[in-house]
Amino acid sequence: MTPSFYRNLLSQGIGQTVAFCYPEPFTRIRALNRSNTMRITLLRHGKPEFVARSVGPHNPPSAALQTYESSDVQEPPPASLQALSKSPGIFCVTSQLKRARSTARLLTADTAIATELLNESELPHPKRLYIPLPWNVFLLIYRLLWLIGYRRNCPGRNQDQTRARLATEYLVNQATLHNSVLAVGHGIMNRMISNELRRAGWVVVEKNGTGYWSVITLQHHSSCQHSSSGHSSGAGNSPAAAKE
Repeated sequence: MTPSFYRNLLSQGIGQTVAFCYPEPFTRIRALNRSNTMRITLLRHGKPEFVARSVGPHNPPSAALQTYESSDVQEPPPASLQALSKSPGIFCVTSQLKRARSTARLLTADTAIATELLNESELPHPKRLYIPLPWNVFLLIYRLLWLIGYRRNCPGRNQDQTRARLATEYLVNQATLHNSVLAVGHGIMNRMISNELRRAGWVVVEKNGTGYWSVITLQHHSSCQHSSSGHSSGAGNSPAAAKE
C-alpha cells in the first residue's frame, strides 16, 4: 500500500476521534456548511364582524374607527390556510389589533406573539364631518390623503414606513431562528413589509390577492452561518413584542 493511503487513513482516524470526543463543535461546523431557505408568510386577517355605517354628524370619524378597531373575526379560515399555523416549527406572530388576534386564534395559533409592529397604519381623520360619507368612501378618501402625507390624528405615512422597516427586521430575525414565520397582519402594513423584504433580496413565491385571508409568501436563501450570527446577537428579540 502506498504512503498516501496510510496518511489518509491516519487523518481520517484522528478526525473521527476528535469528532467523537468533541461532537458539538463538529455538529455546528457541518450545519454551517449547509444552506437553508427562510420563509415569511404575511397573512391578512379575516373579515371582521362589523356593521358599516355612514361617517358624519351622527357617527364621528373617531367613533366609527374605534368601532371598527374593536371588531373581531368569527368566520372560519379557508381550508387552504387551516393547516398553515400547524406546520412543524413555524413561528406565529400577530398584530395587537383584535381582528388580527382573533384571526390567529381561528388558525389555532394559540401561542402567537402579539406585537404593535404589525398593527395597521392608522387612518388620518378630522374631528368631525358635516357631510355624511359611506364607510367605504370615507376609507378611500382618507387613505388617499394618507398617501400624500396628511396625518391629522395619526402618526402619518413616514412613521408608518419606519415601523414597517422595524417590523421587517423583527420578522427576518425570527426567520433566522425558526426558518418559517407566519405573520397575521393587515392590508397596508403587509404590503409595506413585503416591499421592504423584496428590497432586502427576498423573493415572492406566492400571492393570492389583497382581500381578507390573502397571503404574501416570500423566501430567502442563506447559509446557516448567517442564521447563527443572528441568533448570537439576540436580534430576534423585540421589546415591542409580548405574548398574547
